[in-house]
Amino acid sequence: MTLLNCPECEYANPITNNNFEWACESCGATSPMHEWFAMTNEIKKNGWKRLLLLNQAKKGGENMPIELEVQETKKVEEGKHTAEIVSIEERTTPYHYIDIYFKLNDGITIKEGYSAYVSEGSKLGKLLKELGVGLIVGSKLNIERTLVGKKVSLMTINERGERGGQFARVVDGSIHPI
Repeated sequence: MTLLNCPECEYANPITNNNFEWACESCGATSPMHEWFAMTNEIKKNGWKRLLLLNQAKKGGENMPIELEVQETKKVEEGKHTAEIVSIEERTTPYHYIDIYFKLNDGITIKEGYSAYVSEGSKLGKLLKELGVGLIVGSKLNIERTLVGKKVSLMTINERGERGGQFARVVDGSIHPI
């Protein structure tokens, strides 16, 4: 059986063909079947986050205006900071990387990327060892469970990116447990 989540209530519905109309068993939302198939193709191409954003923009069948709040530029002062590791994300484009997000005491969150390769000499392996994680060849580590919530000190420097913007970068080897 094929299931499709309703974009209105996210209930998992079996896909049935009833005169090319489709109705959610939970909330009753209806749509022509071709729209639901287009949504499944959108999910396959861009994932659920993009589909949910599209659905939020089209509530009630009308396009909602996209409103963004103008904010002050966030600038991280160069130097020593205390921080907490708040999340870990994995990315595979263009290579397999782990992004570690550090929330600084001033509330700004910065990220540092690591190759998703763990050994005694890799950048990620050195960080894990510094934070007290034992590295045993052949063992598997749940990086999120191991690192999220750890409090650290780190050094940052500001650099210019390829497009001219300025960003804070964590100095290699400067992360230490608190």
